[in-house]
Amino acid sequence: MRRVYRGFGVACLGAAAYRALYFALYDALRPLLPWCNVATRFALGWAVTAASMAAVRPIDAVRRRAALAAGRGGAGPSAVGVLATVVREEGAMALWRGAGAGGLRGIAGGAVLAFVDTLRPVYAATCHRSGAAN
Repeated sequence: MRRVYRGFGVACLGAAAYRALYFALYDALRPLLPWCNVATRFALGWAVTAASMAAVRPIDAVRRRAALAAGRGGAGPSAVGVLATVVREEGAMALWRGAGAGGLRGIAGGAVLAFVDTLRPVYAATCHRSGAAN
């Protein structure tokens, strides 16, 4: 049963780091936009999503490789063991292999951030209006 959960801790670490970067970068950079429309919000969201994905790509690579190793049978190596093996045998850049596809997936993340940020004032006005009526 332990094999089923191999890489779960690394997966949680990667997801938490990705979301923290995703929202923190967007919220920190959003006020710096010289003008703010849907296109600039989308561009910022896409850039933030791609940067967040690139930053956590090594964690994701270790998680995937640990899961593959555990699937072959046996206990499989730890996340640290997988990291050491990849860096020793393939070099550190192997941890970012496949990161280019993250830029394309970032289109959806950019769209979500732009959409939510655009609708935030509408939602706030609706909540304020409904609260004032009560």
